[in-house]
Amino acid sequence: MDTAAFQTVYTSGTQAEADIVIGLLRSAGLHPLDLQTSPHVGFAGAEVGYRVEVPKQELDEAREVLSTGNRGGNPAEP
Repeated sequence: MDTAAFQTVYTSGTQAEADIVIGLLRSAGLHPLDLQTSPHVGFAGAEVGYRVEVPKQELDEAREVLSTGNRGGNPAEP
């Protein structure tokens, strides 16, 4: 699958939170990818983030869905 066709819409520190976001997006009729772990480097060393990615053409709609119910986490910046 060509991941260049997908954009990160949300990053979570826990798998459970990311799974909830994926479910929320799917219930809104969007098509997020299955959850993948994304290791990255932070000030304290290696951290684990869970990226929720959607097709690029669904990015704006996904952000809108998440902005209406977002109470934490880190929605990806444009």
